Amino acid sequence: MTNAQALAQNKLFLVNMTRFVAQTKASCDQIVRQVLFDLQYTLGFYTPVDTGRLRSNWQFGAGEIPTGTLDSTDDPTDRLRAQIAGATAGTIHYLVNNLPYAAVIEYGQYPNPPKGGGRKDKTGKHVTLSAGGYSTQAPQGMVRITAIEYKQFLEQGVQKVKAAGFTWQP
Repeated sequence: MTNAQALAQNKLFLVNMTRFVAQTKASCDQIVRQVLFDLQYTLGFYTPVDTGRLRSNWQFGAGEIPTGTLDSTDDPTDRLRAQIAGATAGTIHYLVNNLPYAAVIEYGQYPNPPKGGGRKDKTGKHVTLSAGGYSTQAPQGMVRITAIEYKQFLEQGVQKVKAAGFTWQP
């Protein structure tokens, strides 16, 4: 083999490896985003809704933990999905809720028995929102129950990337 032939083979190898790395990174990014979408959706699903403020205060951070709270009662899905759309593998991502009462709902720290807490439903009947110190809408919390589903979300994310046709093509 001549030096020119060896150099040509090395260049071809480098091109193929560069392509492989790019395809692998893109696939990893897709998996990360899919898992974050699933986590965000599930957190929202398990978050109890009274005024909507707790659900609206889920925040996303990439590389930094979000601070502060939001004065919104709007559905956060579109906002979070837009932020998650730029997520990449290799970065630490956070989904947080900084409202002071989020921990109370997550860990069941309501007074037991309730101190008259609750609200009136549409018919005017009083509805108690806690029992035994736990939210009646989220007795197992929001984050803890979502964390249980993480492995399933990861496996589904990998399967979606595979189904979309990720295969190494030199």
